[in-house]
Amino acid sequence: MHPEDAKAVGIRHGEPADVRSEGGSLRVLVRILADLQPGSVAISHGWGHQHAKGLSIASQTTGVNVNVLAQSCPEALEVLSGMSRLTAIPVEVGPAEGALTPGSWTGLE
Repeated sequence: MHPEDAKAVGIRHGEPADVRSEGGSLRVLVRILADLQPGSVAISHGWGHQHAKGLSIASQTTGVNVNVLAQSCPEALEVLSGMSRLTAIPVEVGPAEGALTPGSWTGLE
């Protein structure tokens, strides 16, 4: 998150924040980076499978499943490709409304 955006919504580096889209919500720890364009958010693509049984490789990774932010309805398809929008998803970011839950797909309780 860009420093100007973080200041505007009252979030500091290292604090949890809630990221919401029309598809779903995530809770992540914030990194403030002046390299990002103001108004943009970058989230690493994790899978959130850290407690998955039987997934020997995926369970070794951590993070939220950013796909939760994507919508999967016909109205949300990207017009030119006809595909689900998996990047450039409009989101709102604000201070977390609770603690970060590390074992969750979404970081939420």
